[in-house]
This record gives sequence, C-alpha cells and structure tokens, in this order.
Amino acid sequence: MDVPAYVALDERHVARIHPVGNGRVQEVFVTPGEKVQKGAPLFKYENFSLADQEQRANEAQAAYQQALAQESNATDIYKRGHALEGGVVSSGEVERRFASFKAARELVRQRQAELTTERQRLARYSTQLEKGEGLVSTVTSPISGIIRKISVTQGESVSNTALPAVEIDDLSQVWVISQVDPQKAGLLAAGGQQLTYISANQAPISSNITLIEASIETGTRHVLVRSLVTNPDMILRPDMLVKTRLMTRNRVSGVLVPEAAIQTLNGENCVFVQKSDHEFVPRNVTVATTLEGKALVTEGLKAGQKVVSQGSFVLKSQYLLAPTPDHSEARD
Repeated sequence: MDVPAYVALDERHVARIHPVGNGRVQEVFVTPGEKVQKGAPLFKYENFSLADQEQRANEAQAAYQQALAQESNATDIYKRGHALEGGVVSSGEVERRFASFKAARELVRQRQAELTTERQRLARYSTQLEKGEGLVSTVTSPISGIIRKISVTQGESVSNTALPAVEIDDLSQVWVISQVDPQKAGLLAAGGQQLTYISANQAPISSNITLIEASIETGTRHVLVRSLVTNPDMILRPDMLVKTRLMTRNRVSGVLVPEAAIQTLNGENCVFVQKSDHEFVPRNVTVATTLEGKALVTEGLKAGQKVVSQGSFVLKSQYLLAPTPDHSEARD
C-alpha cells in the first residue's frame, strides 16, 4: 500500500551538550545547520570552575606535603624515644610519642585521599570532549552530525546546569513514519519491506518496518508505522514529507507488466492489448501495486496476453483522437 509519510529524528542519536564547568564564552566556532565531524571544536570559554578546582587541588597538595613532614618528624621523635626508653625517656613518654606517630600517619592517609579526590575532580575538566589550555576550555562534538541549535553567544555566561549550549543531530539513521488508516494497519507486520520515495527522479530507499505503534495519532487518526532508515548521505532530513510503499502480509496474485504500459483513460487505469499484428485495444485493469518498474495487475488482464509498454502513450493519444469500435471492450 502507498501512504504519506514524514521523516523524524532518532532521539537516541541527538547530542545535547553542556560544558563541564561554569564560565564566560570567548568564541563560538559553529553555526546552526552546519555539518560537523566528531571531535570538531564547538566553542571555547573561560572556565571559572576550573580555576576554583585548580586552587582546591593545590591546597590539597600543600596539605598533603605538610602532613608528610609532620609524619616524618613524628617518626624521628618516636624512634629516638624508643631508643632511650627506660633511661632518659620514660615508657609513658615513648607511648605518647608512638600515639603522635600513629596520628600523623593517619593524617597522611586522610590528606592523600583528599588530594586524590581533588585531582579526580580536576581531571573532569580535561576529557575527549572538553580540552583545557590554561583556564580556557574548548568543547568539542561527541558525534558527527548537523548543528540544530546554539544557545550561547560570545561574552555570555555558560554553565552545566542551564539549557544545552549546543544541540547536534546525528542523521546517519532517521525514522520514516508512515501514516496508515487503522483499517489497513492490520495488514502490516514488523519486519515487512518498505520503500521510501523522496521524488519521482530518485530511486526509492529500501528498509523494513521496525514497529507499528499501538495507539492512534490524535490529530490525524492514523496508525503510525515506523521504519529506521539508514541515511549515510543525509538525503532524508527531519520534517521532510515523503511517500512510502508498505508491503502487506497478504499474498496478491496477478500479472506483472512494465509500469510504462499503464495508462489512464476516463480516470481508470488501462493497458493496450495486442489483438492482431497491427491492432491494439485498451483494457481497463486494476493495479494492486507498482515496484521497481513493474505493475501488478490483479483484474482485467490474463497471463500470456501481450501489452504495449514503450509507445503506449502514443496509442493512448491516437485512441483519444479516434476511438476504435473496440473501445467499449473493458474486461474479459
């Protein structure tokens, strides 16, 4: 069956990009509608969060070094006391020094854990998607696609809690959504073949029905039939109107003829059948479907009858100018 359809994004392949930190935009490198490759720079910003995090990491490093020095001093004091225990240094003093040594060692572990945490937080500001140079971070694209929207401008504040700074659509696969009458939806099944027609001059795109929605679209009262279509050349764009041909589960028998043989007379499909060596008459026919240059005729034509394909339009023109006595012969 032939039905109207439209193209929609596969929302699973849309990138909504936030910066890691907060800051001020210095430069935007892309524009809406532009194609970008994975890893391409999108914008750069002065990263205030990075500056704050570097300060915290430096403070954690200094605290760790101080704890190491305290541990080293406590270790030396304890060792000297232990060596002189029972003489110059009492056993109680040695125990006090050992407790100080243990506390200093525990403080080192604590400061080391804090330093590791701050370094891990700092590492978030330098990833495959965001690269820092000093206190300036450049945000790059995680996918190849087309820029849909940019929500930041030069000099504007940017943060990781606001709206996405940039949105990118990956159109390598898109949904082609066919609008089918509810009465006909039962003839279709997931996995069935689908052909998508963009224009009369382009070959159809072949795919399979991915799913048939269970509900009916409120506005149109149609059942939506979805097919995930590979779109490497980005010919299909969101909101584009197309036509689809959906193959039903029911088998249809008939006679295959060249699609060029089908003409229209008085609003009905017909073919010109050879009656003799030099005589051709029109026959009204019922065409179930057309596919790849062939038409499936289910009524009005018998197997083995010869029809005119190339030149059928000329015969139609001659017939309209001077109808033959056989023009009333419609179906056997």
